[in-house]
Amino acid sequence: MKKLILASFIALILSSCSSSKNEHEVGKMKYAEEILQGLSLVDEQHVAERLEKKKKAEQQRKEREEKARLVEKEKADREEKEELQRVEVETVAKETDEKPATEKVTDKPKEKEAKSKVEKESKNEQKTVKEKSKPKEEEKEVAEKTKETLSQQNAVSMARDYLNYTSFSKSGLIEQLKFEGFNDDDANYALSKISVNWKDQAVKMAQNYLEYTSFSKSGLIEQLKFEGFNNDDAGHAVNQISVNWEEQAVLMAKDYLDYSSFSRSGLIQQLEFEGFSNAQATYAVDEVGL
Repeated sequence: MKKLILASFIALILSSCSSSKNEHEVGKMKYAEEILQGLSLVDEQHVAERLEKKKKAEQQRKEREEKARLVEKEKADREEKEELQRVEVETVAKETDEKPATEKVTDKPKEKEAKSKVEKESKNEQKTVKEKSKPKEEEKEVAEKTKETLSQQNAVSMARDYLNYTSFSKSGLIEQLKFEGFNDDDANYALSKISVNWKDQAVKMAQNYLEYTSFSKSGLIEQLKFEGFNNDDAGHAVNQISVNWEEQAVLMAKDYLDYSSFSRSGLIQQLEFEGFSNAQATYAVDEVGL
C-alpha cells in the first residue's frame, strides 16, 4: 500500500513537470525516476527472496519423501528376509518328514542322533519364525475384526512412519499420503486411527524452520499457516519457542546484503515488510554496519 501511494506521488511529480523542462523540473524528474528504479529493485529483491524460501521448502518436502521411501524399503526388506527364513525352515522340515523309511542304515545310533539334532534345530527355527510372525498375525486378526482394508492398514502405517521422523500439520499429512497414492478416504481414515498433538507438531516445525533460515515472528506464523496449521496452533508454536527476534532480523539483513545492495532506509523498509518492527529492523541495520 505504501509503495502504491509513493508511486502515485511520483507520477504526480512527473506530470507536474512542463514540456520546457527547466533545470529545476529536470532535477525533479531525475529524482522521481531514481525512486521508481529503487521501488522496482525492492520488488525484484522481494520476489527473489520469496522464490528462494519456496525452493528451500520444496527441498525439505523432497527430503521428507526420500526418508519415507527409505523407511518403507527397510520395512519391505525385513519382511522379505523373514519370509525367506520361513520358507527355508518349512523346506527342511518337509524333507525330513519325507525321508524314505526303507533307507539303508549302517550306523543306527549315529543316524538317530543326527536326526534328533535336525528335528531339534527345525523346531527351534519354526518357533523363531512363529514368534516373529505373531505380531503380523495379531494385526491381521485385528484388521479382520474391524474390517480394515489392506490399503487402510498401509495408510495408517505410513502416517506413523512419517510422524516418526518429521513434523506435519493435519492437512499437510493428508496431502502427503495422497501424494503417496492413497485416496482421500484412506488418508483421512489413517489420521483418525493415530493420536497426534497438532500443537506439538507446529512447535517442532517452527524449530525446524529456524534451523536453516530466518523469520520475523509474524513471518513464521504465516509460514506455519501455509504448511496447514490453523492460526491458533501457529501462534501457540511461535510463543512456545525461545527466539531472539532482533537476532533473526540481523540474520535476514545479512542474507539480503549477501546478494543485493541496499541503502540504510531501504533495508529497514524491507525488514519491516518481512514482519519485523521498526525497532528490530533498525537494530539489525545497525548491527550489520549500514
